[in-house]
Amino acid sequence: MKRRAGSRAWAYGALAATALLNALAFAPAAAFVNIDFSTDMAAAPRWSAGNHPEVNGKGLQGGIEVAVEPDFAEVLTMAVTGGALPEDVAAVEAATLAAFRAWESSVLTFAVTFDGPAVRGETLGAEIDLFAVPESDPVFASNPYFGVAHLQWVMLANRQLTNGAVGAGNVIRGADVYLNVDMLTLFAPLLTREQQLAALTRLIMHEVGHALGLHHPHDGPSVNFDTDADPYNAMLIDPADPFADLILSPNINQDVVMSRQPSDLDTLLFTALTRDDRGGRDVLYPAPGDVPEICTPMPASCRTALKSVLQLRDDPAEKKDRIVWKWLKGAATDVADFGDPTAATHYAVCLYAGTTPAVLGELTVFPDAARWSSLTTGFRYKDDGAAPHGVKKVILKAGPQDTASLLVKGAHANVPDGLLPLGRAPVVAQLQRADIATCWTSTFETGSVLTDTAEQYKARVR
Repeated sequence: MKRRAGSRAWAYGALAATALLNALAFAPAAAFVNIDFSTDMAAAPRWSAGNHPEVNGKGLQGGIEVAVEPDFAEVLTMAVTGGALPEDVAAVEAATLAAFRAWESSVLTFAVTFDGPAVRGETLGAEIDLFAVPESDPVFASNPYFGVAHLQWVMLANRQLTNGAVGAGNVIRGADVYLNVDMLTLFAPLLTREQQLAALTRLIMHEVGHALGLHHPHDGPSVNFDTDADPYNAMLIDPADPFADLILSPNINQDVVMSRQPSDLDTLLFTALTRDDRGGRDVLYPAPGDVPEICTPMPASCRTALKSVLQLRDDPAEKKDRIVWKWLKGAATDVADFGDPTAATHYAVCLYAGTTPAVLGELTVFPDAARWSSLTTGFRYKDDGAAPHGVKKVILKAGPQDTASLLVKGAHANVPDGLLPLGRAPVVAQLQRADIATCWTSTFETGSVLTDTAEQYKARVR
């Protein structure tokens, strides 16, 4: 088959200082777009799961190799602080590593080497090379972007997807990512240290998304892919057939990581994939063994309750691991608000913590006619084995204002480990639906915490 080579460069747009200070709006982003602006998602460029001599064996096997050029963290630290204290260098390296880890799944991993053998040229050096350069560098000759990614790919007849499927498609041969040191120096004084590190992670996440095969959605509105017309709900991709439910949608979500021009400062500091970013990743790199991620990266605006209880237990032997969340005397809820979990509605129990919340843990509850049963006022889920995703019991009860209630119990090895002690307030527990924005929430401030140790967390709100 005839091979076609591709080479592209994409950048993270420069933000004016007034945008950071006044949160001026920029162009929105919608769903996800592949890097080749193609409507043929089956052939769209991505790293191959196979070992192809045509690309010198580069690909996903063993993780995508990343070489971070020598003194990368020191250069960035010096540019921002005027010094290179060891703790600052370590923080920059941690923020950089976090950007790669944010994209990972069971089939997509990175082997990151700091002070590695980075070489300019997309097909030279490691599979992805990361550089920090001044604005005078030729890569920023056209515009003063924060960052830019350069890629090359080639068409192969036998590219292998991460679900085992083999067919013709474009294979990425290599990528170089460059950060503009002068732009980071210019805007660093506008941010706190914590915000600087979050913004760095977000910037690198954006460029890594390009290196994986994703484009700026708002640059290609005619090729935005989604699974429905709602840009805010979860994209539940079938890993066995990742292209089956995709449609073209013009509807927007301006908070995606792959947005070239974030809408405001808060968006610039998000360091988790949005539902659309996950959808793009999971279409390009379907993961048959993974549980779908449903939780929003930040707590959603949900229905509250007058009384709530949260208990977490982390047993080193995992036999007594558990989570218990009670949402009592809650906001008015109709039975119809629960959807139909016996047939179609997916749920996730989402845990967040901190003043800049991040997802700590997620328990997914699939629709299941055997485990879910209908009640007069709602639904009940029961699985004594708490398999496959750690949920043992759920009771959803509708009612008028201050009478609705939820109960969630999780147990055994599938309950997330390593969360305790939480140590950060507030802690937020939410039940989110995958298909629509309806959800329920409890917030536990410092004064409501009864116990927070390495083994147990207890909090109560009345």
